[in-house]
Amino acid sequence: MLPRPFWTQRIEAGWREAPIIWLSGVRRCGKTTIAKSLGEGRALYLNCDLPTVGDMVNDPALFYRNCGRELIVFDEVH
Repeated sequence: MLPRPFWTQRIEAGWREAPIIWLSGVRRCGKTTIAKSLGEGRALYLNCDLPTVGDMVNDPALFYRNCGRELIVFDEVH
């Protein structure tokens, strides 16, 4: 995976202004790669195409209370 410091720095800067960042772009432009590169140790990556993820977030209050991660990345949100 190629590092993308320009985009990761923009995302980090955006978090200083708002608690949510939305990545958009054409298919296969690298959105998932950038999202996964945000830090495996501090970010929880969830692919919303998987039925198990839907089960996990069915009760949002319980999910966030038990998450235990600084960042949550929701990918494939449709």
